[in-house]
Amino acid sequence: MLTPPTFAAALVSGLRAHGDGPAAPDGRRWSAQADDARTLALGLAEAGIGPGTVVRVAVGPAPAARVAAETAVLAVGAALATDDAVDRDVELDDAEVRGAGPDRPLAEVRAAGTEVDRRRPDAHEVRLASVAPDEVALRGAGLVVTQAQAVWALRSVAAWVGPAVPDGPRVVVAPPVDATPAAALVGRWWPATAGAVLAAPATDVAATARRLDPDIIVGDAALWAALADAVRVAAARTRPGTALLRRGRALAAGEASGAVERLGRGLAERRAGERVRVAAGLEGLALGICLGPLDLGTGRDLAAVGLPVVATWVEPGVLAPVASGPRARPTPAEPWARPLPGRTVAVGPPPVVHGGDLGAEGVVAVSAVEVDGRGRVRLPRPVPPTGGRRR
Repeated sequence: MLTPPTFAAALVSGLRAHGDGPAAPDGRRWSAQADDARTLALGLAEAGIGPGTVVRVAVGPAPAARVAAETAVLAVGAALATDDAVDRDVELDDAEVRGAGPDRPLAEVRAAGTEVDRRRPDAHEVRLASVAPDEVALRGAGLVVTQAQAVWALRSVAAWVGPAVPDGPRVVVAPPVDATPAAALVGRWWPATAGAVLAAPATDVAATARRLDPDIIVGDAALWAALADAVRVAAARTRPGTALLRRGRALAAGEASGAVERLGRGLAERRAGERVRVAAGLEGLALGICLGPLDLGTGRDLAAVGLPVVATWVEPGVLAPVASGPRARPTPAEPWARPLPGRTVAVGPPPVVHGGDLGAEGVVAVSAVEVDGRGRVRLPRPVPPTGGRRR
Protein backbone atom coordinates (compact mmCIF):
# COMPACT_ATOMS: atom_id res chain seq x y z
CA MET A 1 0.00 0.00 0.00
CA LEU A 2 1.31 3.46 -0.93
CA THR A 3 2.22 5.80 1.90
CA PRO A 4 -0.15 8.79 2.05
CA PRO A 5 1.50 12.04 0.87
CA THR A 6 0.84 13.94 4.09
CA PHE A 7 1.52 13.26 7.74
CA ALA A 8 -2.12 13.97 8.55
CA ALA A 9 -3.34 11.35 6.06
CA ALA A 10 -0.78 8.82 7.32
CA LEU A 11 -2.05 9.18 10.89
CA VAL A 12 -5.73 9.01 9.86
CA SER A 13 -5.03 5.95 7.71
CA GLY A 14 -3.09 4.23 10.49
CA LEU A 15 -5.76 4.82 13.11
CA ARG A 16 -8.46 3.48 10.81
CA ALA A 17 -6.40 0.50 9.65
CA HIS A 18 -6.05 -0.72 13.24
CA GLY A 19 -9.49 0.39 14.41
CA ASP A 20 -10.39 -2.97 15.98
CA GLY A 21 -7.30 -3.00 18.14
CA PRO A 22 -6.89 -1.44 21.60
CA ALA A 23 -5.23 1.96 21.74
CA ALA A 24 -4.85 2.23 25.52
CA PRO A 25 -4.49 -0.12 28.51
CA ASP A 26 -8.13 0.56 29.42
CA GLY A 27 -9.25 -1.13 26.18
CA ARG A 28 -10.38 1.97 24.28
CA ARG A 29 -9.98 1.18 20.58
CA TRP A 30 -8.26 3.02 17.79
CA SER A 31 -11.57 3.30 15.95
CA ALA A 32 -12.89 5.44 18.82
CA GLN A 33 -9.77 7.61 18.71
CA ALA A 34 -10.17 8.00 14.94
CA ASP A 35 -13.81 9.05 15.44
CA ASP A 36 -12.71 11.59 18.05
CA ALA A 37 -10.09 12.96 15.67
CA ARG A 38 -12.67 13.28 12.90
CA THR A 39 -15.28 15.23 14.85
CA LEU A 40 -12.66 17.43 16.50
CA ALA A 41 -11.10 18.24 13.13
CA LEU A 42 -14.46 19.27 11.72
CA GLY A 43 -15.15 21.42 14.78
CA LEU A 44 -11.74 23.08 14.56
CA ALA A 45 -12.35 23.87 10.89
CA GLU A 46 -15.70 25.43 11.78
CA ALA A 47 -13.86 27.61 14.30
CA GLY A 48 -11.60 28.91 11.53
CA ILE A 49 -8.51 26.87 12.33
CA GLY A 50 -6.60 25.72 9.25
CA PRO A 51 -3.40 26.23 7.22
CA GLY A 52 -1.13 28.83 8.73
CA THR A 53 -2.44 28.30 12.28
CA VAL A 54 -0.02 27.00 14.91
CA VAL A 55 -1.71 24.95 17.63
CA ARG A 56 -0.31 23.84 20.98
CA VAL A 57 -1.97 20.59 22.06
CA ALA A 58 -1.93 19.91 25.80
CA VAL A 59 -4.26 16.90 25.99
CA GLY A 60 -3.11 14.31 28.47
CA PRO A 61 -1.97 12.18 30.09
CA ALA A 62 -3.23 9.31 27.87
CA PRO A 63 -0.96 9.24 24.79
CA ALA A 64 -3.67 7.72 22.52
CA ALA A 65 -6.00 10.63 23.27
CA ARG A 66 -3.13 13.01 22.60
CA VAL A 67 -2.56 11.35 19.20
CA ALA A 68 -6.25 11.80 18.33
CA ALA A 69 -6.12 15.53 19.13
CA GLU A 70 -2.86 15.98 17.21
CA THR A 71 -4.31 14.12 14.22
CA ALA A 72 -7.31 16.47 14.25
CA VAL A 73 -5.05 19.53 14.18
CA LEU A 74 -2.97 18.15 11.32
CA ALA A 75 -6.08 17.08 9.38
CA VAL A 76 -7.24 20.70 9.03
CA GLY A 77 -3.82 21.74 7.72
CA ALA A 78 -2.69 23.50 10.90
CA ALA A 79 0.77 23.02 12.41
CA LEU A 80 1.54 21.42 15.77
CA ALA A 81 3.70 23.45 18.16
CA THR A 82 6.21 20.94 19.47
CA ASP A 83 7.42 23.04 22.41
CA ASP A 84 6.60 26.13 24.43
CA ALA A 85 9.38 28.17 22.80
CA VAL A 86 7.43 28.70 19.56
CA ASP A 87 4.69 31.28 19.15
CA ARG A 88 1.29 29.65 18.75
CA ASP A 89 -2.12 30.93 17.74
CA VAL A 90 -4.32 28.38 19.49
CA GLU A 91 -4.16 26.33 22.71
CA LEU A 92 -6.10 23.06 22.87
CA ASP A 93 -6.38 21.09 26.11
CA ASP A 94 -8.82 18.67 27.73
CA ALA A 95 -11.32 21.43 28.47
CA GLU A 96 -11.10 24.28 25.99
CA VAL A 97 -9.93 25.67 22.67
CA ARG A 98 -8.41 29.11 23.25
CA GLY A 99 -7.22 31.67 20.74
CA ALA A 100 -9.59 31.02 17.83
CA GLY A 101 -11.97 33.83 18.70
CA PRO A 102 -13.78 33.48 22.05
CA ASP A 103 -12.65 30.57 24.23
CA ARG A 104 -14.86 27.58 23.56
CA PRO A 105 -15.38 24.39 25.60
CA LEU A 106 -13.89 21.40 23.85
CA ALA A 107 -17.24 19.60 24.09
CA GLU A 108 -18.86 22.46 22.17
CA VAL A 109 -16.22 22.29 19.44
CA ARG A 110 -16.74 18.53 19.11
CA ALA A 111 -20.53 18.98 18.99
CA ALA A 112 -20.12 21.47 16.14
CA GLY A 113 -17.98 18.93 14.32
CA THR A 114 -20.57 16.20 14.81
CA GLU A 115 -23.22 18.46 13.29
CA VAL A 116 -21.02 19.21 10.26
CA ASP A 117 -20.43 15.47 9.82
CA ARG A 118 -24.19 14.88 9.87
CA ARG A 119 -24.90 17.56 7.27
CA ARG A 120 -21.87 16.91 5.05
CA PRO A 121 -20.62 13.34 5.51
CA ASP A 122 -17.64 13.88 3.19
CA ALA A 123 -16.47 17.14 4.78
CA HIS A 124 -13.61 15.52 6.67
CA GLU A 125 -12.30 13.64 3.63
CA VAL A 126 -12.50 16.77 1.47
CA ARG A 127 -10.58 18.82 4.04
CA LEU A 128 -7.97 16.07 4.58
CA ALA A 129 -7.39 15.76 0.82
CA SER A 130 -6.84 19.52 0.57
CA VAL A 131 -3.88 19.48 2.96
CA ALA A 132 -0.79 20.06 0.84
CA PRO A 133 2.45 18.09 1.32
CA ASP A 134 4.46 21.33 1.54
CA GLU A 135 2.38 22.84 4.33
CA VAL A 136 4.06 23.04 7.74
CA ALA A 137 3.05 20.18 10.04
CA LEU A 138 5.39 20.70 13.00
CA ARG A 139 6.96 23.87 14.32
CA GLY A 140 9.29 24.23 17.29
CA ALA A 141 12.46 25.92 18.44
CA GLY A 142 14.78 25.46 15.46
CA LEU A 143 12.40 22.91 13.94
CA VAL A 144 10.15 23.40 10.92
CA VAL A 145 8.83 20.20 9.31
CA THR A 146 6.39 19.97 6.40
CA GLN A 147 3.69 17.34 6.02
CA ALA A 148 5.79 15.47 3.44
CA GLN A 149 8.96 15.65 5.53
CA ALA A 150 7.11 14.25 8.55
CA VAL A 151 5.91 11.32 6.42
CA TRP A 152 9.53 10.63 5.44
CA ALA A 153 10.57 10.63 9.10
CA LEU A 154 7.69 8.29 9.93
CA ARG A 155 8.80 5.84 7.24
CA SER A 156 12.42 6.01 8.38
CA VAL A 157 11.46 5.14 11.97
CA ALA A 158 9.19 2.30 10.74
CA ALA A 159 12.06 0.84 8.69
CA TRP A 160 14.40 1.14 11.67
CA VAL A 161 12.19 -0.25 14.47
CA GLY A 162 9.84 -2.43 12.42
CA PRO A 163 12.18 -5.45 11.98
CA ALA A 164 12.37 -5.82 15.77
CA VAL A 165 8.60 -6.40 15.85
CA PRO A 166 7.74 -8.04 12.50
CA ASP A 167 4.14 -8.67 13.54
CA GLY A 168 3.78 -5.07 14.72
CA PRO A 169 4.31 -3.68 18.23
CA ARG A 170 1.84 -4.88 20.88
CA VAL A 171 2.49 -2.39 23.68
CA VAL A 172 4.72 0.68 23.57
CA VAL A 173 5.69 2.45 26.78
CA ALA A 174 7.05 5.92 26.06
CA PRO A 175 7.78 9.22 27.81
CA PRO A 176 5.10 11.62 29.02
CA VAL A 177 3.28 13.52 26.30
CA ASP A 178 5.29 16.76 26.60
CA ALA A 179 8.57 15.15 25.55
CA THR A 180 10.75 16.03 22.53
CA PRO A 181 9.53 15.79 18.90
CA ALA A 182 11.74 12.72 18.39
CA ALA A 183 10.12 11.09 21.43
CA ALA A 184 6.67 11.87 20.02
CA LEU A 185 7.57 10.39 16.63
CA VAL A 186 9.15 7.20 18.01
CA GLY A 187 6.99 6.81 21.11
CA ARG A 188 3.47 7.63 19.94
CA TRP A 189 3.07 8.74 16.28
CA TRP A 190 4.75 5.73 14.70
CA PRO A 191 3.28 3.21 17.20
CA ALA A 192 -0.20 4.67 16.58
CA THR A 193 0.10 4.05 12.84
CA ALA A 194 1.23 0.49 13.66
CA GLY A 195 -1.73 -0.20 15.98
CA ALA A 196 0.11 -0.54 19.29
CA VAL A 197 -1.32 0.00 22.76
CA LEU A 198 0.22 3.26 24.00
CA ALA A 199 1.12 3.86 27.63
CA ALA A 200 3.07 6.57 29.44
CA PRO A 201 4.72 5.71 32.77
CA ALA A 202 3.48 7.96 35.56
CA THR A 203 6.29 7.66 38.09
CA ASP A 204 7.47 4.05 38.37
CA VAL A 205 8.43 2.83 34.90
CA ALA A 206 9.38 -0.60 36.24
CA ALA A 207 5.88 -1.07 37.69
CA THR A 208 4.39 -0.02 34.35
CA ALA A 209 6.56 -2.56 32.56
CA ARG A 210 5.58 -5.36 34.92
CA ARG A 211 1.89 -4.51 34.45
CA LEU A 212 1.85 -4.19 30.66
CA ASP A 213 4.74 -6.38 29.37
CA PRO A 214 5.72 -3.97 26.56
CA ASP A 215 7.69 -5.03 23.53
CA ILE A 216 8.97 -1.49 22.86
CA ILE A 217 10.10 1.00 25.51
CA VAL A 218 11.24 4.50 24.61
CA GLY A 219 12.91 6.81 27.08
CA ASP A 220 15.90 8.87 28.11
CA ALA A 221 18.96 7.83 30.10
CA ALA A 222 17.19 8.37 33.43
CA LEU A 223 14.33 6.06 32.45
CA TRP A 224 16.76 3.31 31.44
CA ALA A 225 18.75 3.80 34.64
CA ALA A 226 15.55 3.13 36.60
CA LEU A 227 14.91 -0.05 34.60
CA ALA A 228 18.52 -1.13 35.11
CA ASP A 229 17.95 -0.76 38.84
CA ALA A 230 14.95 -3.09 38.53
CA VAL A 231 17.14 -5.61 36.70
CA ARG A 232 19.81 -5.43 39.41
CA VAL A 233 17.24 -5.95 42.15
CA ALA A 234 15.77 -8.95 40.32
CA ALA A 235 19.21 -10.47 39.68
CA ALA A 236 20.30 -10.06 43.30
CA ARG A 237 17.47 -12.26 44.56
CA THR A 238 19.19 -15.49 43.49
CA ARG A 239 22.74 -16.79 43.19
CA PRO A 240 22.31 -17.67 39.46
CA GLY A 241 21.00 -14.17 38.82
CA THR A 242 23.99 -12.63 40.57
CA ALA A 243 26.33 -14.83 38.53
CA LEU A 244 24.55 -13.85 35.31
CA LEU A 245 24.97 -10.17 36.02
CA ARG A 246 28.63 -10.56 37.04
CA ARG A 247 29.61 -12.58 33.97
CA GLY A 248 27.44 -10.55 31.64
CA ARG A 249 29.00 -7.30 32.84
CA ALA A 250 32.48 -8.57 32.04
CA LEU A 251 31.48 -9.62 28.53
CA ALA A 252 29.49 -6.46 27.83
CA ALA A 253 32.42 -4.33 28.95
CA GLY A 254 34.79 -6.27 26.70
CA GLU A 255 36.80 -7.45 29.70
CA ALA A 256 36.30 -11.17 29.08
CA SER A 257 36.12 -12.94 25.76
CA GLY A 258 37.58 -16.38 26.26
CA ALA A 259 35.70 -19.63 25.68
CA VAL A 260 35.39 -20.34 29.41
CA GLU A 261 33.89 -16.92 30.08
CA ARG A 262 31.45 -17.25 27.18
CA LEU A 263 30.43 -20.72 28.32
CA GLY A 264 29.86 -19.51 31.88
CA ARG A 265 27.79 -16.59 30.57
CA GLY A 266 25.71 -18.98 28.43
CA LEU A 267 25.01 -21.28 31.36
CA ALA A 268 24.05 -18.35 33.57
CA GLU A 269 21.77 -17.01 30.85
CA ARG A 270 19.92 -20.34 30.53
CA ARG A 271 19.55 -20.71 34.29
CA ALA A 272 18.62 -17.19 35.26
CA GLY A 273 18.20 -14.84 32.30
CA GLU A 274 14.51 -15.37 31.72
CA ARG A 275 13.68 -15.24 35.43
CA VAL A 276 15.51 -11.94 35.84
CA ARG A 277 13.75 -10.41 32.82
CA VAL A 278 10.36 -11.65 34.03
CA ALA A 279 10.91 -10.29 37.53
CA ALA A 280 11.88 -6.90 36.05
CA GLY A 281 8.81 -6.86 33.78
CA LEU A 282 10.94 -6.96 30.64
CA GLU A 283 10.49 -10.50 29.38
CA GLY A 284 8.63 -9.36 26.24
CA LEU A 285 10.99 -6.53 25.33
CA ALA A 286 11.90 -6.68 21.64
CA LEU A 287 13.70 -3.33 21.55
CA GLY A 288 14.53 -0.61 24.03
CA ILE A 289 15.30 2.85 22.65
CA CYS A 290 17.29 5.41 24.59
CA LEU A 291 16.74 8.87 23.12
CA GLY A 292 20.28 10.07 23.53
CA PRO A 293 23.46 8.59 25.02
CA LEU A 294 23.07 5.60 27.32
CA ASP A 295 25.10 5.60 30.53
CA LEU A 296 27.72 2.86 30.16
CA GLY A 297 26.92 1.26 33.50
CA THR A 298 23.22 1.16 32.63
CA GLY A 299 23.85 -0.27 29.17
CA ARG A 300 26.30 -2.83 30.48
CA ASP A 301 23.85 -4.28 33.00
CA LEU A 302 20.91 -4.32 30.58
CA ALA A 303 23.04 -6.12 28.00
CA ALA A 304 24.29 -8.51 30.69
CA VAL A 305 20.81 -10.02 31.08
CA GLY A 306 20.14 -10.11 27.33
CA LEU A 307 18.01 -6.97 26.90
CA PRO A 308 18.31 -5.26 23.49
CA VAL A 309 18.59 -1.54 24.27
CA VAL A 310 20.10 0.91 21.79
CA ALA A 311 21.48 4.40 22.25
CA THR A 312 20.63 7.03 19.63
CA TRP A 313 21.74 10.39 18.36
CA VAL A 314 18.91 12.93 18.61
CA GLU A 315 19.81 16.26 17.00
CA PRO A 316 17.96 19.55 17.60
CA GLY A 317 16.31 20.65 14.37
CA VAL A 318 15.89 17.06 13.12
CA LEU A 319 12.60 15.24 13.71
CA ALA A 320 13.66 11.58 13.53
CA PRO A 321 16.72 10.30 15.40
CA VAL A 322 19.84 10.60 13.28
CA ALA A 323 21.60 7.36 14.15
CA SER A 324 21.21 4.28 16.33
CA GLY A 325 23.41 1.65 17.87
CA PRO A 326 23.09 -1.93 16.57
CA ARG A 327 19.63 -3.41 17.09
CA ALA A 328 20.82 -6.99 17.56
CA ARG A 329 22.90 -7.72 20.65
CA PRO A 330 23.81 -4.11 21.52
CA THR A 331 27.27 -3.73 23.02
CA PRO A 332 27.65 -0.78 25.40
CA ALA A 333 31.43 -0.82 25.00
CA GLU A 334 31.02 -0.19 21.25
CA PRO A 335 30.30 3.52 20.62
CA TRP A 336 29.66 3.30 16.89
CA ALA A 337 26.20 3.72 15.39
CA ARG A 338 24.63 3.81 11.95
CA PRO A 339 22.33 6.46 10.44
CA LEU A 340 18.65 5.55 10.31
CA PRO A 341 17.28 4.18 7.01
CA GLY A 342 17.41 6.77 4.24
CA ARG A 343 19.60 9.16 6.22
CA THR A 344 23.19 10.17 5.56
CA VAL A 345 25.70 12.17 7.59
CA ALA A 346 28.51 14.06 5.87
CA VAL A 347 31.84 13.64 7.63
CA GLY A 348 32.67 17.31 8.21
CA PRO A 349 33.80 18.73 10.56
CA PRO A 350 31.25 19.67 11.55
CA PRO A 351 29.06 16.74 10.44
CA VAL A 352 26.03 17.65 8.34
CA VAL A 353 22.82 15.59 8.65
CA HIS A 354 20.82 14.87 5.49
CA GLY A 355 17.51 13.12 4.87
CA GLY A 356 14.06 13.52 3.40
CA ASP A 357 12.84 15.22 6.56
CA LEU A 358 15.27 18.10 5.97
CA GLY A 359 15.96 20.70 3.32
CA ALA A 360 18.52 20.08 0.58
CA GLU A 361 21.27 21.78 2.59
CA GLY A 362 20.75 19.48 5.59
CA VAL A 363 21.39 20.46 9.21
CA VAL A 364 24.82 21.22 10.64
CA ALA A 365 25.24 19.09 13.77
CA VAL A 366 25.60 20.84 17.10
CA SER A 367 26.05 17.56 19.00
CA ALA A 368 29.57 16.42 19.82
CA VAL A 369 29.72 13.50 17.39
CA GLU A 370 32.30 12.16 14.97
CA VAL A 371 31.74 10.44 11.64
CA ASP A 372 34.31 8.12 10.08
CA GLY A 373 35.00 7.49 6.41
CA ARG A 374 32.73 4.43 6.45
CA GLY A 375 29.69 6.51 7.43
CA ARG A 376 29.67 5.26 11.01
CA VAL A 377 28.82 7.70 13.79
CA ARG A 378 30.60 7.84 17.13
CA LEU A 379 27.74 8.69 19.48
CA PRO A 380 28.00 11.57 21.95
CA ARG A 381 29.76 10.72 25.20
CA PRO A 382 27.30 9.31 27.76
CA VAL A 383 26.69 11.28 30.93
CA PRO A 384 25.62 9.76 34.26
CA PRO A 385 21.81 9.94 34.56
CA THR A 386 20.15 11.96 37.31
CA GLY A 387 17.85 9.04 38.11
CA GLY A 388 18.81 5.50 39.03
CA ARG A 389 22.09 4.39 40.57
CA ARG A 390 25.39 3.70 38.86
CA ARG A 391 27.15 0.43 39.49
